Amino acid sequence: MVPFLFHSNQVWWLLGFMTLSTVVGAVANPAWGSMMSDLVPVRLRGKYFGTRGMINGLTMLVFSFIASGILTAFDQAGNFTGYVIIFIAAMVFRLTSWFFLTKQYEPVQKASKNDSPGMVTLFRQVGSTSLGKFICILYSLIFVLPYPAHTSLFTCCTILTSVISRLPWSLAPGRYPT
Repeated sequence: MVPFLFHSNQVWWLLGFMTLSTVVGAVANPAWGSMMSDLVPVRLRGKYFGTRGMINGLTMLVFSFIASGILTAFDQAGNFTGYVIIFIAAMVFRLTSWFFLTKQYEPVQKASKNDSPGMVTLFRQVGSTSLGKFICILYSLIFVLPYPAHTSLFTCCTILTSVISRLPWSLAPGRYPT
């Protein structure tokens, strides 16, 4: 939509919207992680999340090739049919996901003493704790790598590495306490 809505600085608008999309998508991660930690027993978390990550990675890889095939099949100058098909399919899958999420059982929240550090404490100690250093490295990798680098071969290598690295964790359920 960027080329149709903005006629100048299109690359900057695209980067801005991609950044906004990534940030908004990342906001839901802590809530999802909290919900899943309530639903998945501790002894099964390693196996569950490892298996889920492998299935997710392989699905992304397969559908990347399917999307590429759709775009190649509808490759004509000025024809957006391939993109329309892909975005409609994405919308259908997202709505299906939302439907099943609304059917998800949510257990009653148990009141407990919170011994974990708060966000302010985490930000103050970001360079002195292992978790803080990990967060710094993780986010520096995310912001240093340019977005166009996440295409084709790089994407395939990233997904396959992710799937392979999760295999040992899915095979070792409950061995490492959280």
